[in-house]
Amino acid sequence: MPRQLRLRVASLGRLAQQLRYAPPAACRRCVQRAEGLARTIDPDRSYTLGWITGQVTGFVPGAKGKGGGKGGGKGEGEGEGGGGGEGRGGGDDAETIPGAALLADLAGLIDRLCAGARYGPLDLPGNAWMTIDEVRTALGVSRRTVERLRPRGLIGRRVTLVGGRVRVVIARELAARFIAQAQARAAERAGRVAGQTARRGTRVAPDAAVANAGAPVARAATRAVAGGSFSTRHRARLRPVVQRLAELRVAVPERYKDVSSVELANALAAAEVRTGLGGPGEASAAELVAGAAQRGWPDKDVERRRAVAAWGLIARAQLAARGLSLARPSAAVLDRAVTDLRWASRLRAELARGTHLTVLRSVEVTLGKPLVELADPERVRGVLHAAVSRGVERFDPSRGGRLAAPVGLELSRVLAPSGGASGGSTPGAQIPGAQPSPVLEPEDWTRAIDPWQGWTEPGPHVRAGLAGLDDRDALLLRLRYGWAGGPPLTCVEVGVFLGLPSSVVRRRERALMGG
Repeated sequence: MPRQLRLRVASLGRLAQQLRYAPPAACRRCVQRAEGLARTIDPDRSYTLGWITGQVTGFVPGAKGKGGGKGGGKGEGEGEGGGGGEGRGGGDDAETIPGAALLADLAGLIDRLCAGARYGPLDLPGNAWMTIDEVRTALGVSRRTVERLRPRGLIGRRVTLVGGRVRVVIARELAARFIAQAQARAAERAGRVAGQTARRGTRVAPDAAVANAGAPVARAATRAVAGGSFSTRHRARLRPVVQRLAELRVAVPERYKDVSSVELANALAAAEVRTGLGGPGEASAAELVAGAAQRGWPDKDVERRRAVAAWGLIARAQLAARGLSLARPSAAVLDRAVTDLRWASRLRAELARGTHLTVLRSVEVTLGKPLVELADPERVRGVLHAAVSRGVERFDPSRGGRLAAPVGLELSRVLAPSGGASGGSTPGAQIPGAQPSPVLEPEDWTRAIDPWQGWTEPGPHVRAGLAGLDDRDALLLRLRYGWAGGPPLTCVEVGVFLGLPSSVVRRRERALMGG
């Protein structure tokens, strides 16, 4: 059994102890909030315990005022400072914790919360999570090193497998970002070493600059950067491109095979591949039922064209990633590859949507009643979306057959009847009260179809905020991310449509995204 990470901040240990006997659903919500908190903490700031408790538990008794800085020592004194959130100063809640210490202990806090959350293997779809061994292989380090790196950003969840064994898994999104950052740092470090040795008139050995750097991709980046000469300004511009390229190489599995250029061109020219895309996911079981009844059964030819196009786009993006140099990657080629992945995800979302009538019939046949008549239809809906996503991910159009086969197999796993304590044919043992995670099952399920969507898609607030933008900015984002009914467009393509240079499109997009 993997050991729990040590908690060095005593107050966080007390918080974990207080939540020890919370119901599984409450623990899962705390895990989700703690994972979200880890993405927002600034290591150079301090935060009050009261504010941290409110962020993790979602509840601060009598909260008022701004927390996160100086607080009164007694009673209900208000405090203002660097926490950046709601809270209350006073008593133990006014204790301040440095951001760096909080970040280091959040992984251990989540470890303890997972004990109460009771995650099972079907709660966390495998295409969105990586095991410790998979992360170790990607980084090129030992398993023990990965365990030491976990408090630095590799936050994972503890999952209880069949037989009682416990495994730690890490969200593929977080792992890809962490690995890419490590590779970018290694490449930048190699560039500095190369510059220093060049000034001294000596040549650096390719592997000397990557001692303890890790991943094979990082070694390749170091060799390339060490062979060139970059100014500090150029390296600063190159860093996000290198990181995005490394994320792409990690996120896309190797199993996608090249599709012939003729077949891909024919598939991409089809109207079904270029229209009717980018719709948001149904937000409730009732909407899912109404939409499935309106669409009916999927057309075999449309399904195949969309599946072939999605497969070919992923393979094309993977081929572009392999062909780019980590030392001098082309931002335009990388943008095309990332846009291809977004396009593929839009197509696979429509493939998943086409299976909804099959899903509803399976629920009715297996469980004996329609989805909307189940005791908790929204929870079951979240599990069904995860099963459909796994089926779509497994579907290989080159082998023939229909999408219904892999989707049906995944549905049979999660809908297997269980007598259990409930005493009826309900999705009990296979879906043990799973509350969908914001990483895996956001409110819009179309953002959780593919493992790379964690970094190719903007946050849900971006789409929700389009109504507050002027028409030109809103159209730019709709075209860029495929929310206008057609495929997503690259910066160059958006610029052609709007009559703007691609550099202006790129800067405007970054400004709208808050970057």
